[in-house]
Amino acid sequence: MPWVIGALIIGFLLFHRSPKAKPAAAVTAATTTSSAAPESAAGKPCVAPVDPLPAGAPAVPVEVGPAPTKLVVKDLKRGTGATVTDTDSVTVTVTVTVNYVGVACSTGKTFATSYPNGTVTIPLDQVIPGWTKGVAGMKLGGERLLGVPSNEAYGADGAPPLVAPDGPVWFVIEVTATRPDSVRHATVGPAHVSPTRGRPETRPGGHGGGRAGAVRPGGRRRRPQLTAPW
Repeated sequence: MPWVIGALIIGFLLFHRSPKAKPAAAVTAATTTSSAAPESAAGKPCVAPVDPLPAGAPAVPVEVGPAPTKLVVKDLKRGTGATVTDTDSVTVTVTVTVNYVGVACSTGKTFATSYPNGTVTIPLDQVIPGWTKGVAGMKLGGERLLGVPSNEAYGADGAPPLVAPDGPVWFVIEVTATRPDSVRHATVGPAHVSPTRGRPETRPGGHGGGRAGAVRPGGRRRRPQLTAPW
């Protein structure tokens, strides 16, 4: 019988030393999860902001409930300085210096802000359409709330991971300076994050601010990072 006992001991040791293969189902599930596309925000309601405000930033009074389907423009504080003129002219655009903070409608998360880094100067023909339309008519020193539907913000692509595909957004914008430019900037590519049109670039400290993204080959701009409106 000793040979029987010896065989059982060897079998026990071999079983416990052999690595166990992962179940095929588990491997498949992991692969599927990592390659999944971001979920669309289409049809989702707006929720209240959830992130702490950056230092010096105003509150963003998101209208909780159904997402905006057309541009919402509300003056929170009327300015007393010069008026930001329209930028529809073929030969003239308008450059503004602004502070801003943006919140994603479907998550309530802050996705773009110039605070606490300081103001941003940007031509209004290089931002998302909601900004081009919504900032026009503001007076210097004024503060305005914009509720921007997806088609006038970052569209079907969104600005993952901060703004979901088809995601409306909310901004509070303060204009501190404005000037007309003699030559209109070329408009390229679809509107996306940053109020400028392109994908977000990450900026120092994770906040938006600074200059707009450069134009990529093929006519698409980089979007500034914590997402910006250009």
